Amino acid sequence: MQERDTARPGARREAALALLDWQTGLREAPPSALDDAALRSGLARLAEATPRQPDGTAWSPVQQRAWEQACQRLVASALAQPQIALREDEDEDEDEGGRDGAAPATRRGPLLHDLARLLLDPARFDPAQPQEEDQVIDAAVRWWQAARRTLPLGEALAQDFGECWRALEWMALLQQLQRIGELCQAGPSPELAPLLASATRIALRYGPLSPVLLRLAPLSGQAPASGFTF
Repeated sequence: MQERDTARPGARREAALALLDWQTGLREAPPSALDDAALRSGLARLAEATPRQPDGTAWSPVQQRAWEQACQRLVASALAQPQIALREDEDEDEDEGGRDGAAPATRRGPLLHDLARLLLDPARFDPAQPQEEDQVIDAAVRWWQAARRTLPLGEALAQDFGECWRALEWMALLQQLQRIGELCQAGPSPELAPLLASATRIALRYGPLSPVLLRLAPLSGQAPASGFTF
């Protein structure tokens, strides 16, 4: 992945609008799709990597059901979004605006999939820096304002940015949990710590996702805490 100039004022906004231009230019979504099974990939690996609670005891049936329900909420949120063509060039310098000349998209998936990767991937975004979060929210708002005129957002996402932001964060959390599960199987990686920090930050904002905090605790070393916003 190339180094990105995300610190420059307006860079994320420009990248989000460039993504929208690309999304708007593709009127037909490819037949291959990110389905339920694909969206769950990595979640089972994460469960296997955390067979016990932080205190060493096994998960109770109630806790296990709560984890599965949280996963179902994340997947259902993604599947409820309109499906559009997805980028395939994940290592391209997206903050510089695009994939001009790249091969056509070969699969479709949730509307907010690529925007979540672009704005909330912890490799690009440091949630510990308040000004960076401000830039991310600004870019998401600008994308949403323009996308309402050019993309089929669906009634809920089109009418309320707050609903769009929640769905965007849930999409990002699903992606991050999948990646954490993959990394746990592959072995130690410097990518893991920022992923855990970002996933914890998002899950902490939403009460229905509290089981995610407990599942991440054995990996992050952080005890679950309250502080839900929604």
